[in-house]
Amino acid sequence: MNRLLSIILIILPLGVYNQNAIPGIYGNNFGEELRLNADSTFNYTWRFDLSSSWTNGKWKANNDTVYLMAVLVFDTLRCIGDKDSLVLSNDYQSKEISKSDYAISQISTGGQDRHIFSKKYYYNKNRLIEIDCNGKLNTKKRSYLSNKKYNPWYIKKKLILHTTPNKPAASNAGGFRKQAFIKSAINRGKENIKQVNPALAAAGRTLAGIKKTTTQ
Repeated sequence: MNRLLSIILIILPLGVYNQNAIPGIYGNNFGEELRLNADSTFNYTWRFDLSSSWTNGKWKANNDTVYLMAVLVFDTLRCIGDKDSLVLSNDYQSKEISKSDYAISQISTGGQDRHIFSKKYYYNKNRLIEIDCNGKLNTKKRSYLSNKKYNPWYIKKKLILHTTPNKPAASNAGGFRKQAFIKSAINRGKENIKQVNPALAAAGRTLAGIKKTTTQ
């Protein structure tokens, strides 16, 4: 009995460790990224050329199986003379929108929950392997943008030790692009100043010459 209890006490921490190791940022070769946060929330993003999709929600693990449950964000579409309705939000906060706002959001090539992705995975050695509707692992290689074929699973890119609230992973790329744009604008401004300064100096010398001539 004591021996059996000792074996159980040894095995239990291993199971807890495995589940604690699951949170992290995972990516694959098909434009998808899945962020499993330590607070049991997830952020999924997909990008292809100008198209993109994002979905947030909750995740849980049962031994080596990871389950995703999408939590969609809805806006209230105000319709004058008609009933209001709920539509998928184009950002992370619910709000009231008009018909024109909704029409504009539908023109966009990116938005919430526009790309289908699996909600059930097998976790093994920092990999997330899709479990299909028949309960089988999806391990068949497939091509993407070329004839070259890739493994279909996600691989952990980064471990997450804590979660920053209200900062979904889907917004990171936009933040990086914004920083790059600001840096580029600053550099262009510096170059413009370098070009303008000599011209201003020449104009100053010309004005000084004209003033000197008129005072003589």
